[in-house]
Amino acid sequence: CVAGYHGINCSEEINECLSQPCDNGGTCINLINTYKCSCPRGTQGVHCEINLDDCNPQLDSLPLDPRCFNEGRCVDRVGGYSCICPPGFVGEHCEGDVNECLSNPCDPRGTQNCVQLINAYHCECRPGYTGLRCDRIIDSCKDRPCRNGGTCSVAGNTVHGFICRCPLVSLTSTFLAVCSPPLSLSHSYDLTTPNPCLQVLLQTPYCRYTNHYNSF
Repeated sequence: CVAGYHGINCSEEINECLSQPCDNGGTCINLINTYKCSCPRGTQGVHCEINLDDCNPQLDSLPLDPRCFNEGRCVDRVGGYSCICPPGFVGEHCEGDVNECLSNPCDPRGTQNCVQLINAYHCECRPGYTGLRCDRIIDSCKDRPCRNGGTCSVAGNTVHGFICRCPLVSLTSTFLAVCSPPLSLSHSYDLTTPNPCLQVLLQTPYCRYTNHYNSF
């Protein structure tokens, strides 16, 4: 029989592809007394044995630049590549930025707004709250901001984070506790001045004696 044939009558063609000579997923094409490997993209050689570096655009016949976005790391594969994305990014090419605010990391009680950052987030806190998640109430009464006997109460929903409750004092006392107008002493007072509870002498213009009231 001539090369490439066998059998009693030399009528059977030898299939050289039965030995699977092509590497890296190459397709074997049977020919007379020989074969040919059709190599997938990213490989070359008689048997597709050479794996090209798909992460190197200079060695790629079909450049796709850039391979990975947002500082993703390119990993060469047989006939292709994959991207290992840094934290905060997703997608085949690391093209998607993860929105960390979608998981609601901020405490809704003390948060005005969640700001998305690169691989991070920032909680903008309401007055009177602090912490990474705005989950801690600031003790605004710690420094005793209320004077002249005023009682301090923490109030996170106010501008300064606390309320001064001023005492009522009889006119027979030497001094009076007087709150700045327009609020009277009977009201809770959201601090807007350094000292809302003022002590003044009876003869000052702030205090006027009447027969109808015995206290302010």
